[in-house]
Amino acid sequence: MIRRIWVKWVLAVLAAVVLPFVGFAFFVNTNMSSRLSGDVVQHYLLSMAADLADRIDAEIAERRLDADTTADNPLIEWFIGDVVDELGTREEVEYAYRIMDDGSSADRQLAAHARTGDLKAVVDQLAAETMEGVRPVTGGAGA
Repeated sequence: MIRRIWVKWVLAVLAAVVLPFVGFAFFVNTNMSSRLSGDVVQHYLLSMAADLADRIDAEIAERRLDADTTADNPLIEWFIGDVVDELGTREEVEYAYRIMDDGSSADRQLAAHARTGDLKAVVDQLAAETMEGVRPVTGGAGA
């Protein structure tokens, strides 16, 4: 059937070069493309998350600076002093000043973890702060 030498040569080249190349192209297309695109997506999402975290950190630092500046300003107390008593919100405003001066519960929890390195100490501190505001029950259950 195949008598001519050039036909045999073309078939040999096809079998030796083109067929493995097509097989390799198919392998890259099916297996490697999903892996490569997954790596690209993962890299893109990680870079977006890092950028977002940097922007959030900058925003938090700016808000913290605003709170520190406001807490140290004596004009604020002078400005709202009369209205606070009329509205009966003196305790709430004092608590807001306490948060601005001492930090929030989250700040104290982070400080406790940094100090001890133990989550149990953080939970103990949180429980103690929670119980600080709870009034003890007096009398019996039917009282």
